[in-house]
Amino acid sequence: MKKIFFSLLIATASWQVIEGMTESDAIGALESFGDKCDPKPNEDDYKNIIRNSEDVPQSTKCFRHCLMDQMNMLQDDCKLDAEKLADLTSMAFDGKEDETIEIAHLCNGKVVCKDKCEAAHDYAMCIISELKTRGWPLPELDKEE
Repeated sequence: MKKIFFSLLIATASWQVIEGMTESDAIGALESFGDKCDPKPNEDDYKNIIRNSEDVPQSTKCFRHCLMDQMNMLQDDCKLDAEKLADLTSMAFDGKEDETIEIAHLCNGKVVCKDKCEAAHDYAMCIISELKTRGWPLPELDKEE
């Protein structure tokens, strides 16, 4: 269950916080969520999400939106829910709720919503950038054997 939760964190904001999982493990954990998306994501979409790829096709951005929507992270498709983000991240980063809310508000101020898929991707990239800037630990997935 913990691995699936962390896989969702990867998917929603591309947070690679799953120590001991390979890329294949993470993709496998996300597939049931991808099955609920329309259109269905392809293999490259899964890889782009878990690799934190910035330059991605529209299909990956829409997959990210679908995942964030399943986690109720977006309000009106285009606004990051700061409280929900804080709740989710508290499971991985204990004691960081206030800072997470600050990051959500900062990203809400930066992201312009013209398209829900673009907005979801822009939010994820903003969150990742802020986490890195603030020195949050974001370990990489294990290499495939």
